[in-house]
Amino acid sequence: MLAINSVINMPSTIVKKRRLNRLICRKCKARNPPEADKCRKCGSKQLRMKSKERRGIS
Repeated sequence: MLAINSVINMPSTIVKKRRLNRLICRKCKARNPPEADKCRKCGSKQLRMKSKERRGIS
């Protein structure tokens, strides 16, 4: 049972890493790969890292 749980939890950490490791365009909000220099959609160079923390009501 322990081995099954570790296998189930492993993909979730990979998915989280993949989803959060993105650049977001400040102009059009498109998701871009982390190595991008400019936005793939609008060509803007105003890119920011995707937030690692969830925004919400405190």
